[in-house]
Amino acid sequence: MSKINLKIAIIGAGKIAFSLVDSLIDSGFVVSIIISKSISSAKELASKFDIKQYSDNFRDIPITCNVFFLCIPDNQLNLVAKILSKRKFDFRNSVFVQMSGALTTSVLDALDKKKALTASFHIMQSFPSKKTIRISKIYVAIETNSQRAERTLFSLANKLGLIPFKLENRNKIFYHLAAVHASNFLVGNIFNSQRLFDNAKVKEVDFREIMFPIISSTFSNIKKYGSSKSLSGPIERGELQIIKKHLNALKKIKYTTKVNIEALNYISQSLSLLALIEQSGVKLSTVQNIICEYLLIELKSISSKI
Repeated sequence: MSKINLKIAIIGAGKIAFSLVDSLIDSGFVVSIIISKSISSAKELASKFDIKQYSDNFRDIPITCNVFFLCIPDNQLNLVAKILSKRKFDFRNSVFVQMSGALTTSVLDALDKKKALTASFHIMQSFPSKKTIRISKIYVAIETNSQRAERTLFSLANKLGLIPFKLENRNKIFYHLAAVHASNFLVGNIFNSQRLFDNAKVKEVDFREIMFPIISSTFSNIKKYGSSKSLSGPIERGELQIIKKHLNALKKIKYTTKVNIEALNYISQSLSLLALIEQSGVKLSTVQNIICEYLLIELKSISSKI
């Protein structure tokens, strides 16, 4: 499939669709139609990019379309694949692309049975809103059992300015877990940081003003030196008394849930940091081993109350 012959249908009008359509059109591709379960959301996306056709009905997809981007929630992929498989497309010469980072192309089995080309195309970027994000120079994982689909999507990715790489379906869940830790859990950690900062009752300085410089410098260090050489703090220094003080303070915070999530989070991440030290080839010190034993005892104590 050449760039000129690609006629693209976008299915779903959520956050990622806005950035994808923006990049496709900017790169000269033809987006033929926007399909969404909500006609208003389909119209919103189509209007923003002057796309003439939009609908809430799969029957309105032109049979000339040969690339279908499924920009929909993971739990809808199987159903939408079954619906599309009943349409009269040229399946053997069409590529159906799902955007999930966790699910493999097997979720499109209904289309695969029609001899369609199926693939996943996961852009390693977060899309928190419908505000368009430039996706050039960002990595994209391509997972497919079809060499034709792989060639098509590698070519398309390159023309979008993305950096494509192949991902084996059996390993995809670990790729997605890595992304969850790097993005979603990072947001959770910053949220927890702000809640703890609020407990410090600092009035003169805003949380973001005081914490973002250290967050930025940590990212800079990791990018420059790697994780193992960017670690500092009480775990790295083996400060058992400080760690005990931290956990004692966390235990005093009142929670609406039965489980002290902050304490569990602190223990889990502290154990991860000890694993990081070991994996970097450095033998844990005597006091770090004591810290590990202490954390495991605390973990067992908290877990027994669940």
